[in-house]
Amino acid sequence: MSAVIAATSAGAEEPRRGGTAIIHMAAEQGVLNPALRASTGVYQITGKIMEPLIDKTYDGYVGVLATEWSSSADGKEITFKLGEGVKWHDGTPFDCDDVAYSAMTLWKGLLNYSTTLQANLEAVDCPDPQTAVFRYAKPMPLDLLVAAMPDLGHPVPKHLYEGTDILKNPCNQKPVGTGPFKFVEYERGQYIIAERNEDYWRGPDYPYLDRVIWRFMPDKAAAAAAIEAGEIHESGFNGISMADLERLGKDPRFEVGPKGFENNVAHTTVEFNLRNPILSDLRVRQAIYHALDIDFALNTIMRGYGKPGRGPVPRTGGANYTDDVPTYAHDIEKAKALLDAAGYPADANGTRFTLRHRPAPWGEYTQLWAEYFAQAMKQVGINVEIITNDAPGFLNGVYRDHDFDTANG
Repeated sequence: MSAVIAATSAGAEEPRRGGTAIIHMAAEQGVLNPALRASTGVYQITGKIMEPLIDKTYDGYVGVLATEWSSSADGKEITFKLGEGVKWHDGTPFDCDDVAYSAMTLWKGLLNYSTTLQANLEAVDCPDPQTAVFRYAKPMPLDLLVAAMPDLGHPVPKHLYEGTDILKNPCNQKPVGTGPFKFVEYERGQYIIAERNEDYWRGPDYPYLDRVIWRFMPDKAAAAAAIEAGEIHESGFNGISMADLERLGKDPRFEVGPKGFENNVAHTTVEFNLRNPILSDLRVRQAIYHALDIDFALNTIMRGYGKPGRGPVPRTGGANYTDDVPTYAHDIEKAKALLDAAGYPADANGTRFTLRHRPAPWGEYTQLWAEYFAQAMKQVGINVEIITNDAPGFLNGVYRDHDFDTANG
């Protein structure tokens, strides 16, 4: 579940041109380049400044900087037709050279999980300024590449990056894009300001707003108070506490819900380190599943907004999601029996073994899920030690060093 809370007027109004939108951000963003850092915080800000080749809307995938895309019969060449008349905010024309440079240098070599997606990318050819041909050593499914583009398909201006130290390029903090708003100012710990792009390629009718301000406010209670006072117009991705979301959702001045975040959901899973011989036993993992009351957790932690999942792909995953998988009902006695059968009886204190659990530091809900996990495991004799970290500590501890037993993200 991802929730957004927005201040609304008493009645419906026609959209009005002009004005400033003030958006709450719970965390500081050190890098504002989505071609270098694929993350929710970067998209929330720089998505209004830099644009991808393809985006996703309620109607499906739509072209932004790309107008058409197609694949060769063998899947080794994917061709993008690029829009004409598009300019970077400094007035330089956008063309295939920007796409080729971005894909080969940033998307393939530096951008988070894009490096895996583009591992077989050999070259990007530019037969003309408005055509980019991606050439792969192995077939690249067109649907996969299209689905990745909203997150992993933001070009950067080649003329501002080529020949520089990419990781230290000032455009990473002062982005130059093709989007509806131009970067103006980044005051560390305070705010980021972007103003209307008067030369936006979609035409003079867009965008409606004159300015967007993103305010950094890590104190969730202070952010909720600012929303109530009208100092902030919107807070997304659980920027305020679940309790305040529930409270303000009952106030007719506000709207609360997941709309707009369907493609970037808060999706919680329990991950097992199978290097631990205890967890390598399927019966133990099944027992842990039986010990979890998912409906109870959703109603208490997520305040009823969430839905049970059936695997690592969230319900919003479209054709990639299915309910047709084995499930395990909440059954404490069955969980205990499975643990007994696996050879882990409870000792005199009722404890069978201890697990070191790392929750991801993505927000309040991940910590609450960890606390619920510990409480649920205690009912079947499993002691859980919760280890909290910042983002690098969590990612290194789980995915690089494997220094954990269970984790939730």
